[in-house]
Amino acid sequence: MKAQLANVCAGSANRLSRRAWLRQEWDVPFSRPTLALRMILVVALLALFVSEPTKAVTFTNNCRITIDDSTGALSLNTGNNTLTVSFWFKLSIPSGYDLPAHMTLLMNRRDGNEADRFAYFFRFNRETANVEFLCRGDGGVYQRTLIDRQYLDRWYHVAVARQGQKFYAYVDGRPLAPAVEDSTVGNTASIDGVSIGGSAGTSEKHLRGEIIEVAIYQASLDGAVIRDRMFKDQRTSANLKGYFP
Repeated sequence: MKAQLANVCAGSANRLSRRAWLRQEWDVPFSRPTLALRMILVVALLALFVSEPTKAVTFTNNCRITIDDSTGALSLNTGNNTLTVSFWFKLSIPSGYDLPAHMTLLMNRRDGNEADRFAYFFRFNRETANVEFLCRGDGGVYQRTLIDRQYLDRWYHVAVARQGQKFYAYVDGRPLAPAVEDSTVGNTASIDGVSIGGSAGTSEKHLRGEIIEVAIYQASLDGAVIRDRMFKDQRTSANLKGYFP
């Protein structure tokens, strides 16, 4: 199933030329990199994020993208409790702007109902300035901080994979510590669809920033696969159920 997207926008959501990655510079061995190598990678990536073109969606005002999913193909695979969701994003919050509430990046509900089940919810928390992952199931809520007080106008890649009741999280291709967290969240499947950059009927405010390469798999991808696909067109990948490049 390739997801059909619907734009719902009171402001503007434009596809702009913004993407920049250098595959051969980033994809180096991740074991014990030197400080000098890390600095070289950071400088190279910062420069390239401005220069090399692709398309992203910029969200302003009350924009969002909604995706219908009456079959639940964009949610948890209830047959084996597997799921992987990944995307690139950056936040662009104007200087001096006071966020009235949290910002929704991506949610497994169009209606924004946090009291019902959802398999994934990525948000910017205005109280902590952290990017968080949440899901709600029959057994309660699982929540994890992905990025602690991230930089504005800097691209990040985030991914969360689920295998059974275990969750694995990655930022820029690197696993967070601890590498795996157990949960008792239970069944989180939803057929309410997906919202990108905001959702209706919720206190979670719309995103100020850009999102690209949203990929939803009904499979649990390991870290090596996630790192490899960060830089690739994923539309022919196995178990891919939704893709917004």
